[in-house]
Amino acid sequence: MRAFAHRTDGAIAIITAFSILVMIGAAALAVHFGHAHSERSRLQSAVDASALAAASMLDARNRERRRRGRSIFRANYEEHKSVEFKISIIDDSLVRVTAKRTLPTFLMPVMGKEEVDINATADVPILTSGYAEVVLVLDYSSSMSTNSKYVRMTEAAQKMIDIVSNDGRNTQVKFGLVPFAAMVRADIPSAYIRSDVTF
Repeated sequence: MRAFAHRTDGAIAIITAFSILVMIGAAALAVHFGHAHSERSRLQSAVDASALAAASMLDARNRERRRRGRSIFRANYEEHKSVEFKISIIDDSLVRVTAKRTLPTFLMPVMGKEEVDINATADVPILTSGYAEVVLVLDYSSSMSTNSKYVRMTEAAQKMIDIVSNDGRNTQVKFGLVPFAAMVRADIPSAYIRSDVTF
């Protein structure tokens, strides 16, 4: 044993064998970490799209939200069959989407790791009708009298009001109309009329 401890024959082979194991382990970590990071980014993007699509549906039932979220996830993540996917509606005010996928490894079994788990979660508040005040300034000057501009302006304003108010169902929206013209007659006390401008 004493003679064996002092001999250097074959030391390079032993060091090389250990070094190769360390290098394979480091390469495996780099390759699989990069692959897992890339896949997690793709999975997170699909989960985000799913949650946003489900939460942004106005006046939808929870079943419809789940169906929509699942279809958007499948459209954005081709490997959806290998994913544990869950979409939950929490207190009718939040959509939570979670996804988990197990990735097989190719080099890491040398280090005893045959799989890598990646997870993604997204929480999005459910869109409800919000409060808004909208003022439309409508051009009522003489330039609007040609080519049915008044009619088209009126139709466009009505269409916008219908869209923003969800055809009148959203009572949280208020609208104001202000005419824009060369002159506007305002019935206000003379004390509030500026003297430095024409009426």
